[in-house]
Amino acid sequence: RVRQNRAPELDLDVHLLRDARGVVAWSLVLSIVRWIATAMAVSAWWLVLLQILHFAGFGLWYAGLLRELDHYAEHTPRPLLQSVFASVVLGCGGLAAGLLGGSLVGSQGSSWAFWLAAVADWCALGVWLMRGRYFGRTSAATTA
Repeated sequence: RVRQNRAPELDLDVHLLRDARGVVAWSLVLSIVRWIATAMAVSAWWLVLLQILHFAGFGLWYAGLLRELDHYAEHTPRPLLQSVFASVVLGCGGLAAGLLGGSLVGSQGSSWAFWLAAVADWCALGVWLMRGRYFGRTSAATTA
């Protein structure tokens, strides 16, 4: 008989990295910090250092959302699910962000584009954290 050592159930507000919902929330927090710091950056070295936040934030976001997708599409083959997700998010999302961000940079300047990206991530964080209350799903545990 195999005995599983399981961590005690903690409130999401206390331990945000225990499930995919918390991982995505932290990734959005990192993105908000990165966008604000990028808008205020005064040297190229700051921008290089801020890419570390981009790496961490995007990696957490992508991994957390893939974990959430596993829960919602349990009967869909994982490679198919991940390829469609990557195509939509990286393809369509990148295109939309490039067009909107490029037009904003052209008309208002790059600082405005970064501030607007921070506001968009702040709104996304609020929606992400409240979605369990209004749509009936609170989290997907990361352990099987």
